[in-house]
Amino acid sequence: MSDNFRPSSINQSVCIHATKILEKLDSDDEINAEIIENLSNKSQGSCKLLTVRKALSCLRTKVEASSDRTSTLSENLLFICNTFKLPKIGYSIVEFTVLANLNPGFSALLDEHSYSLGVASYSHLLATHFNFDINEVDEVLIKLCGQGVLSRSDTYVLEIPVLPSYLKQVITTELFNSRHCIIKHLIHESSSTELDVKDFPHVNFNLLNSYLSEAIASNLVGVNFLLHGEAGTGKTEFARALAKSNQCKLLEVKATSLIGGELMDELEHRDSGRERLRYLRLVQSILQHDNKTILLIDECESLFEQADKHYSKDLLHNLLEQNAIPCIWITNYSYCLEVSSIRRFNLVQEFTSISPKTIARLTEPALRGLRLSKTFRNQLTQVSNITPANIANAAHVATTIGHSGKAAEETILQIVESTLEASGLKEDDLAYRPAQEFMPQFFNTDANFEPCDVLLKAVQQYKSVRVLLTGVPGTGKTAFVHHLFERADVPLQHVKVSDVLGKYVGESEQNLAQIFRQAHLDGSGILLDEIDALLASRTSLNSHHEKQLVNELLMQIECFDLPLFAATNFEGQLDRAVQRRFDIKLACTYLRPEQVTALFKKTMGIRKLKQKDNSSLTGLKYLTPGDFAIIARRLELGLENIQIVDAIDLLGQENERKQPKSSIGFIN
Repeated sequence: MSDNFRPSSINQSVCIHATKILEKLDSDDEINAEIIENLSNKSQGSCKLLTVRKALSCLRTKVEASSDRTSTLSENLLFICNTFKLPKIGYSIVEFTVLANLNPGFSALLDEHSYSLGVASYSHLLATHFNFDINEVDEVLIKLCGQGVLSRSDTYVLEIPVLPSYLKQVITTELFNSRHCIIKHLIHESSSTELDVKDFPHVNFNLLNSYLSEAIASNLVGVNFLLHGEAGTGKTEFARALAKSNQCKLLEVKATSLIGGELMDELEHRDSGRERLRYLRLVQSILQHDNKTILLIDECESLFEQADKHYSKDLLHNLLEQNAIPCIWITNYSYCLEVSSIRRFNLVQEFTSISPKTIARLTEPALRGLRLSKTFRNQLTQVSNITPANIANAAHVATTIGHSGKAAEETILQIVESTLEASGLKEDDLAYRPAQEFMPQFFNTDANFEPCDVLLKAVQQYKSVRVLLTGVPGTGKTAFVHHLFERADVPLQHVKVSDVLGKYVGESEQNLAQIFRQAHLDGSGILLDEIDALLASRTSLNSHHEKQLVNELLMQIECFDLPLFAATNFEGQLDRAVQRRFDIKLACTYLRPEQVTALFKKTMGIRKLKQKDNSSLTGLKYLTPGDFAIIARRLELGLENIQIVDAIDLLGQENERKQPKSSIGFIN
């Protein structure tokens, strides 16, 4: 006997219908004993086959034993008929079909003996059994299938319509006292969001929001949005923000199945795509008059992949064109959808990589209360390939285990890097970590203006300023640019040579074009580090493709309309055309004597210097802030007892290394 069927007074209704059907068969015909066991809930011993005569005797005894009916089932069937406005014959058709779905013995009897009954279809069977007009029966079945209450079956010869699997469980146990009760196991309200329009500058929120508002106000049919792009780029949060903006409930549609008598979600169901489509149709029909609801279908690619395998593609397309409730469809794999499907969406929005500034806004609620430093937050958002979902998950773990401050930073960084590593997306450590905190008072240039103030204002206003920074290593060129953008709270794309150069001809130019395009989309400035490796003088280049890369970069610089900085230690190697591409050229210079002593005291953590030590330091003319990073790193390693004389000696060695070499003289 099947485990799916629970013995109850429902058997009485089944036996009544089964008896009427058996009476139409020859009394000497044989029936599978298992069918009668399921119908009567009574074992037939070792008997394999029963005559119709004996089977009728068994079922009649069962009918005479009780005439009660399950009130919950009866009331639910009546509620379904009223909800979908079925004609008078609808109750009998729905009850008969539900019983065939609930009792495997009843469905087997109908299927195996349809030929003996002389019926060619399920509609024909119902018309004969109840003495209904077959055309009226067809109308009821078509309506129920169209609304998603039933679906056509390919498992029965007679094609008995299939009741949604979750309904097999709840239709006899839960009383339907509202339309929402019918579908409450198929949907759940999506989580709320703190985000709104300002948090999605990387997508056209206003366009989607305006269209959705008008569609809801006008009760438009067939309203569908497709949100696609990389995982974790904010598609679901965007959908929640859209619903919030329109003061609508956002309901997520899932697949729920009956397995072993228990309701299971789509993870345990091998054919969840087909089930989910059935449920989507049912949810649409139930909620069609609710103009304050939006449906969310996440990971929708499975529905489109299974089209023409488990159901007609036309069925899916009709659903898109006729849905009464606006739907937001989300996928990470838009290539799984055919063009014929994509063109049926009103609006399609791609979610690309998000700028650090946007990531910071999207993840602010998740990081709240963890006491993370501003520097760490800025660095975290610039990790290559990171998404808001990565950060939110890591923050959740840190919060759960009670970490905060430095401990939370270490936890979050470890989780993020492990996730990216496992996903094959880890490229670098944190995007940029200066050896020392940038200190403007130790940054020297040949400019006749204060570069920090002037350029900070230009970056804050997103002006198309182009700045070339030259000078020896360690003067703070890269740190200066990062300092500007952090103070301005403007995202910066730090481009290294390795980000551009490819191993195939033409690949470097493509990489370069993509970098500038992404910066434009993200609204971020660009820092071209070690630009001499990319913009070497074309007179020194031999290969055509090397010259093409220079031409491409010069063109991209010319067309870029956001702040752009470039840094080089070898100005003399740059192509001559570079000079006129930059509005401002800053030559970064060595520290002055008073700066050397001030930075030394700051690095060593001392207030005063002996006269001898002061004299030694002021005599070092070729030092940069980067040279003091050597001492700072040694102190960080725990070598706190480093002596002043040792530190001065280290700086002296760096100074000696950078002194200009005297040319060899010749005596005439």
